Amino acid sequence: MLKAVLFDLDGVIVDSEPGVAKMFQRVISEFGFPKPKEAEIHSHFGKPADETIRLLLPEVKDRELLARMHERTVTATLETIPYMRLAPVAGLLPRIKESHKVALVTNRRASAYNVLAHFALTNCFDAVVTHFDAPAKPAPDMIRLALGRLGVLHKQAVYFGDQQVDLLAGNAAGVKTYLVGPRTKEDFYSKLLLV
Repeated sequence: MLKAVLFDLDGVIVDSEPGVAKMFQRVISEFGFPKPKEAEIHSHFGKPADETIRLLLPEVKDRELLARMHERTVTATLETIPYMRLAPVAGLLPRIKESHKVALVTNRRASAYNVLAHFALTNCFDAVVTHFDAPAKPAPDMIRLALGRLGVLHKQAVYFGDQQVDLLAGNAAGVKTYLVGPRTKEDFYSKLLLV
């Protein structure tokens, strides 16, 4: 019996791609490097910011410089929140929570809480697990931690993500995983979750 529903944040609950791509372009150019193309940034979407910077700038080996760039993404990420849009599933969260436990599992760190607060979604989740809490996806640790916080078994949950890292993490945790996107219609979730 299905008892819990887990969601990724970016690309599932909110459409953040345009703002996040511009954030990486801005941060990288602030440090004197050419702006990467949006397509290149999108190919790394869903990975932690520090990893994305390393992938976008493989020639940079200076760890201190990479750390400063990553630190700048923390404040720059907050600047992108007003440009995000809620995905259709966000409107279903209160109904889903009436019959299921609900968790957010995201590779974001502290900014996840800022996004939830901005959209008044904080109370829609029984548990929030970020990259501060456990190793980033594709490792299954965050999903397992969310299951533990919700008090459910892996076979009693489903997970909705939008990237390959989500599929890998969900499968490794033994949770039925669906890849969706910010434009996935409400009726897909309604039929699947019977809400």
